Amino acid sequence: MTVLFRVMIMHVRGFLLGKETNEATVTHLRQDLAAHKAHMQTLANRLDRVAFEVESKCEVHNLSRILELGSWILLYQRNSKLC
Repeated sequence: MTVLFRVMIMHVRGFLLGKETNEATVTHLRQDLAAHKAHMQTLANRLDRVAFEVESKCEVHNLSRILELGSWILLYQRNSKLC
């Protein structure tokens, strides 16, 4: 074998090693991306659940305030009739 041929073989081996390294990196990054997407979906679901709970609590709170105001109006009307 000539020296030039040996140098070319070394370069090809180096390129193949670099290719394997790059492919491993890409695979790892794809796995990380999938994990992050799953985590984002989990957080989005949790946010939806919390938003629903807060909205429900606000509706219950507002309803109780409306009922309380209604009671005050009735009381005021009764007192107005008495006077």
